[in-house]
Amino acid sequence: MALATTRQRMTPARLQGRAADATILVLNVPQLASIAAGALLVAVVDNRWLMLVAGVVVAACALAMLRRGHTTVPGAEMQDSTAAAGPEEQQRPR
Repeated sequence: MALATTRQRMTPARLQGRAADATILVLNVPQLASIAAGALLVAVVDNRWLMLVAGVVVAACALAMLRRGHTTVPGAEMQDSTAAAGPEEQQRPR
């Protein structure tokens, strides 16, 4: 949503359609390429090996995040502070 809003605010009205089409192209072509690459990999490599590699990559990313000290989800501290507030504070408009 933020991307669409920013694009609309920064693009002149006469170029809105072209800007929207360019955005769709930039976002959808990599997705199409990744789907094609995945289909090719499944056709060439046994899916058990692919799952093993995916698991190793996820574990490596988790280890890298833990080593850097990223133990919480960004924004989680805001959710926790809202949950700790009483019901009267949660319903008060800001």
